[in-house]
Amino acid sequence: MKKKMLTLLIAVLMVALLFAACGGGDTAGPEVTETPEVEATPEPEAEVEEEPEEPEEAEEEIEEEPIDGAPVRGVWDGDIFTSEYLGLQFEKPEDWVVATDEDIMQVMGLLDDGLLGDDFFGEGVDTARLFEVFDITTVHDIMVTDPATGSNIQIAYERLIFPANRMSAAEYIEALGDMLVTMGMEINQFSETTRLGNSDWYSLEAVMDIHGMELLGRYLISVQDGFARIITITYSGDTPELAEDMIARFSDL
Repeated sequence: MKKKMLTLLIAVLMVALLFAACGGGDTAGPEVTETPEVEATPEPEAEVEEEPEEPEEAEEEIEEEPIDGAPVRGVWDGDIFTSEYLGLQFEKPEDWVVATDEDIMQVMGLLDDGLLGDDFFGEGVDTARLFEVFDITTVHDIMVTDPATGSNIQIAYERLIFPANRMSAAEYIEALGDMLVTMGMEINQFSETTRLGNSDWYSLEAVMDIHGMELLGRYLISVQDGFARIITITYSGDTPELAEDMIARFSDL
């Protein structure tokens, strides 16, 4: 059974600015009195020297401001994932499968753009270029799955656009909880913070019943420099201790 991570994509409030159009009315000229036509000897037309055309100025290219503080992807060394950006390591469980960069690009819908490459979406790469070139809001760092059960853990980064970039981690996870409830899930755990790496992470656990099977999601959220960092653990009610086991696999650098 294929499971997709439920990420919160904050809807940015679009404010419409109404400008008053300065419409120019018809301007009436002075009244002209008709006079009898008089034949006159035509005067020779004076030659008008054409002024040389000035070369058109090239349009000035407007460079977009660089994205400061963009997340930097971690690297895998065997079964160990290390993120200098998050200040942590993660050891994957035995027999779990790590998604390749190509797998992640395909899930993100970017594989057809022909820009896949280690210098563009490789391990340890700054994600600023991805956000700028593709004009996207969310980038996945890792996806690790248990092929036997479908349980998985993912790390993703969401760029928060104004006014969402004013949100704290507590406000973000509250909004995430509200969204999950509207999707039919129940919140059965809402904790304060858990220290992982260089950040305090707010967490919640949501559950949904799908044809008699419990599907659970543990979400851990931290916010830094206008980016929400999201750790998502998806599992079934048959493995209730899985979320705690996954969290225990993180260690500080």
